[in-house]
Amino acid sequence: MSSGVRVAYLCEHPTLLGGERSLLAFLDEARSTVRATFVAPETGRLADRLLQHGIDHLPTRDLRHSSHEQNRIADELAQRKIQIIHGNSLSMREPTLQLADRLGVPSVLHVRDIYQLSARQQRSLRSFSAIVAVSPAVESFLHGQGVSPSKIHVIVNGIASPEEVDSAPLMDWPTDAPLIACIGQWSLRKGQDLFAKAARQVFEKGVMARFLLVGERYSLKEESIAFEESIREMTMPLHAAGVWYETGYRDDARQLLPRFDLVVVPSRQEPLSRVLLESLQAGTPVLATRVGGNPYILAEGDVGLLVEANPSAIADGIEEVLSARDVARRRAEQGRLRVAREFSLPRHAERILDLYLTLLSAHEGG
Repeated sequence: MSSGVRVAYLCEHPTLLGGERSLLAFLDEARSTVRATFVAPETGRLADRLLQHGIDHLPTRDLRHSSHEQNRIADELAQRKIQIIHGNSLSMREPTLQLADRLGVPSVLHVRDIYQLSARQQRSLRSFSAIVAVSPAVESFLHGQGVSPSKIHVIVNGIASPEEVDSAPLMDWPTDAPLIACIGQWSLRKGQDLFAKAARQVFEKGVMARFLLVGERYSLKEESIAFEESIREMTMPLHAAGVWYETGYRDDARQLLPRFDLVVVPSRQEPLSRVLLESLQAGTPVLATRVGGNPYILAEGDVGLLVEANPSAIADGIEEVLSARDVARRRAEQGRLRVAREFSLPRHAERILDLYLTLLSAHEGG
């Protein structure tokens, strides 16, 4: 153990979003016990962060579809004497299994997604040595896919304290209205369109508020481009009135959280929202849709407001928070305590490491 468990992490995308950030937070906590190699796209924000942190990076371009690329990566991992292959998302299930089989080592899949799988995809899940579910909602999803409960380990993400960095000024904000933010990758699943429609409803009622969208679209699919365009169209009156703003991607989004009066998580599906956890940690009031892991994080509404995933419910929720700011702040304070208690990064790291050691012990014993 003095040299650490040697683990290869497979990441499909070059982005630095919740799944990648959660994995990097774990590795920062477990740096004395895990020797990590990332198999990930050769360029992008993730590659830049790996270089910045001095983490071993095997660049790959087409791991999911190229047998030649898999052969090359397998040879590289064998030279590093990798002991566990850990896929960081559902989309990496096939290459994770194939590389683990090639190297004769245990396979772990980190499930941070909830979406319907084909019969073939469901069968592949049953071949893993272990599956990490990030919330009870993901655990229920996996049960529905026919995965044995004995293979599923519910290990919620851990949240570290934010780094002390100097954030660039957000912009020159008028101070005459509350600032309501929605943060994340632009996608139908994340529900920025629901947020935009809700913001318009609040605006048309004459409620004093300003709305901020932090994040950007990554998908190049036509429907994703149309999704972004639809949001721009529906928020034109808000732009014209000076109450709607977009910042694009912000690497310092965590440092901005205390500046917001409310963070809205309007997702149609959300396995475990890192934005929700970080907002609560910052003591910022939150409103989230009653989907996936959101009710679990918010203790069924005790530490934040839960609403249905539609614009009218979100708009009504925003008005409720703005009309009872003291209640929202008390909930947020309880949420801060809950995150410290239930989403501890050291405990998260300890549970992942325990899983690795259990798998290695069983593998060596077998």
